[in-house]
Amino acid sequence: MVFGECDFITIYLEGKKVVTEINMRNRLIYIFCIIIFLTSFVYIDDGTGIGRRIQLILILFLAFYILPHYGYISKIKIFSKINRYVFIYASCLVISSFVNRDLDIISISRIYGSTEIADEFLASSWFLGAYYAVSIVCSVLFIEYVVIKKKTLSFCEIFQKILLAFLFVNDLLALLNVHLFSQESYLLGNKFTVSYLHFYAFSLFFFIKRMRNETVKTSLYLYASIVLMLIFLSVSCITAFVGSVLFVSFYNNEKVLRDRLLSGRFIVNTIVISSSLFLFFSWILNLEPIVALLNMLGRDPTLTSRVILYKVLLPLLIIHPFWGFGSGNTHAVLNYLYGFPNAQNAVVEVVLSNGVVTLFFLILFLLSVLKICKKYSNASVVFPISNLIFIFIILGCVETTFNERFVSTIAFLLLCIKAKVNG
Repeated sequence: MVFGECDFITIYLEGKKVVTEINMRNRLIYIFCIIIFLTSFVYIDDGTGIGRRIQLILILFLAFYILPHYGYISKIKIFSKINRYVFIYASCLVISSFVNRDLDIISISRIYGSTEIADEFLASSWFLGAYYAVSIVCSVLFIEYVVIKKKTLSFCEIFQKILLAFLFVNDLLALLNVHLFSQESYLLGNKFTVSYLHFYAFSLFFFIKRMRNETVKTSLYLYASIVLMLIFLSVSCITAFVGSVLFVSFYNNEKVLRDRLLSGRFIVNTIVISSSLFLFFSWILNLEPIVALLNMLGRDPTLTSRVILYKVLLPLLIIHPFWGFGSGNTHAVLNYLYGFPNAQNAVVEVVLSNGVVTLFFLILFLLSVLKICKKYSNASVVFPISNLIFIFIILGCVETTFNERFVSTIAFLLLCIKAKVNG
C-alpha cells in the first residue's frame, strides 16, 4: 500500500511476516530536507515571533513522521549509542530551560554591579529549549533513517538543491540591497548565518562528488576559496573570511588531516585549545604580527570589544555552571548586563546557555559519531564534512558556532557510513 510518499512492502517467509521495508521516495525527502533546513540551519523570524511559530509547526510535522519509526531505527546497533547521547543532550536542553524559567536577573545584576545597559530584560520562554530538543532529535533520527534506507546520495543532492535555491534568492536580494527585516540582516539571517551557509554549499558539492567517486581538480578548491572570500568580504564577515583561508589550507593538507579529523582525542584537544583562547586574548592581540594584521584589515584592535567581553565571562560562568541560564537567555543576560549579543565563544556560549552537563553530552555525541565514521566510512569521502566541523571548532574561539546547525552537521557525518545498517 502507499501512505504519503512511502511504499510499505511487507515480506513474508513461509506464511509468516518477517519484516516491513519502507521505500522512501525523493518527493518525501524534498519535504523533510526543506523542514530540516528551515528549522536547523536558518532563523526565520521577522521580529514578531511568527518565524519561530512556523518552525515549530514544521518540526512537529517531521516529528509525527519520524518518531513512529524510532523502533525500526533503534534496531540498528551502530546507532544505539549515538541516539542515547542525542536523547540525553536533548533532555539537558529541556532541563536547562525549565530550571531557568523564572530567571532572577535583578539579583545577578546586583551581585556583579552591572550598569544595566539594556532597558529591560527579555528572557526566552523555557519552551525554546523543548523546541531545540525536538528539532535536534528529529533531524538526527531522519538522517539515520535515510542511511538505513540507502538514500544518502539522494538526500545530499536534494539538500544541496534546496540550499542553493535559498542562497540564490538571498544573494540576489543582497545584491539589490533589499533587506526584509533590518539593514544588518539578510533573507536567511545575519552575516554569519549567510557566510556559513555558503561554506555548506561548497562542502556539499565536494562531498557529493566524492560520494559519486568523481575526481575534483585541486585547483577547484582554490577557486572555491576565492569565491568564498569575495562573498565574505561583501558582507563584512572577517571571521568567515579567515575560515575560507582555513578551508583551502586544509584541503591542500588533506592527506595529513583527514584521519586526524576522525580522531576523538585530536578533536577534543582542538576544542579545548580553541575554547580557552579567550583567556589569553589580551596578550594575543598585543603581539606585533596580530597588530599588523588587524591594521591591514582595518579592524578594531579589541576585535569588536571581544577583549572587554571576555573579562566579564568568567564571573558569569560560575553563577549557573551546571545548567546555564537556559536556551536563548545568554543573549538576554549579556545584553542586559553588559550590552553584548552573545559570548563570542562557542564553548562558553553553550555553558552559559545550557551548562557544562549539556556541553559534556554534546561532545560525547560528537565523539560517538566520529568513532562510527572512523570504523565504517572512508576518511577521504567524509573529509568535506569533517573539515567543515573542524573549521567551526576553530572559529568557535571567537564565534558561537556550536548551535543547532553544528549538531545537524555532526549528524551529516553519518551519511558516509558504509556498514550494513539494515539489521
